[in-house]
Amino acid sequence: MKTLTTDNTDVNPDFYRCHPWLFFVHLCYLVAHGKFNRFLSLAVAAFSGIYCGRGGPFKQVALAKQTKEQIVSDFRTHEADTGSPQVQVALLSKRINDLTEHFKTHKKDNHSRRGLLKMVSQRRSLLDYLKRTDIERYHEVVNRLGLRR
Repeated sequence: MKTLTTDNTDVNPDFYRCHPWLFFVHLCYLVAHGKFNRFLSLAVAAFSGIYCGRGGPFKQVALAKQTKEQIVSDFRTHEADTGSPQVQVALLSKRINDLTEHFKTHKKDNHSRRGLLKMVSQRRSLLDYLKRTDIERYHEVVNRLGLRR
């Protein structure tokens, strides 16, 4: 990462991700000395990722395009299938697993935990629907995803 320089001070943008209060102090200095443009470039460099209070950017919760396409191609029933219950359950399972990993380091993130519970409930509803309508597909999805049901 390139080190930014302001007057006499060398500043590494990664430093501000871990110490946001120093970012505020530096902001006050730059604004007081009429160097607001310098502050804007520093802010963009320092906070180009989503800030996490535990010293770094969050893991991306939304699925990457390639990952999503791979899951859809693995679980679809025909060429244009993107919304069948099997595909939805597989996508939800991937997101649930990613969030579970997130909670191993961010134990107090209760706002994301609520989203996790909503996803688990949605997956449960889709699996119940699949069990009611087509028991073979239900067993296939549960076995392929390794769900304990």
